[in-house]
Amino acid sequence: RTYLDKTFHTILSHSLWNMQNTEETKTETSDTNESKHQMTKLALEAFIYARCHDVIWSMLLPTAATIQETEEGSAMDKMLRDKLTSLQFVTPAHLEIQCLTKHKTVDKEDGNKDGIDLSRPIQALHSLNDQYSPGQMLHCILNVYRGVNASLSAAVEDYRPSADDVLPTLILTVLRG
Repeated sequence: RTYLDKTFHTILSHSLWNMQNTEETKTETSDTNESKHQMTKLALEAFIYARCHDVIWSMLLPTAATIQETEEGSAMDKMLRDKLTSLQFVTPAHLEIQCLTKHKTVDKEDGNKDGIDLSRPIQALHSLNDQYSPGQMLHCILNVYRGVNASLSAAVEDYRPSADDVLPTLILTVLRG
């Protein structure tokens, strides 16, 4: 983190950055300027992690890079897929998602046996592997959470999802993903 902070401050102190910002700061508020700084930090973090992704993971988990390439890694992936596939029978009733079971939101027309469209949070969950930086990964997980909330709200009219509904729906999302 220290390296990122030092690099960010080096960028801020560079004459080209200051020259560009001199014209812009005349019309901007401090909130807008802070937002630009935050976006720059996130872009810098994403760039650094993307360039160093393989090296970082090989240092953190010396065997992780080699496991992916071996038969053992393939066997572990297959075992995980098999376990998740074997849990496809799980429904909102099994997880006691009260808002879905209480309101009987099962949609017979599109074959959605769960009564909830989880396509958006599942799509966000699938994009997690494409992220390099911790900030991007956290943002991706936040999008999964937001997608689950939106799906629950859309499934049951005039209902605000509670933690008792969101957590099991997150579990259902992982199982379906």
